[in-house]
Amino acid sequence: MFEWGLNQIVALAGFLLLAAALGLNAMKKMKRYSVEYNGLNLVGSVLLLYYAFVLGDVVFQLVFGVWTIVGFGFLLKRLVDKDMTHEISDLDVDSRNWKFK
Repeated sequence: MFEWGLNQIVALAGFLLLAAALGLNAMKKMKRYSVEYNGLNLVGSVLLLYYAFVLGDVVFQLVFGVWTIVGFGFLLKRLVDKDMTHEISDLDVDSRNWKFK
């Protein structure tokens, strides 16, 4: 029988954070360039990166390592340049028409 340990709880929490970010973005409740979205991704990826090291899985270490670096880089840039609206509006895509706004 499977027993839940601390490592599995950490991994589940990381997965739920990533799934929440993805789901909220898909439902248009959270923009993908927001601090909240990228914060959820960063924390979730850090938790899953920890779990990848526990497992010793090099592929997942690379995946979640890159995911962590990208999320951290975005949040760091956001702290330095608090007014990123000029960049965000240029990258916002209307998926119904596949045209840049």
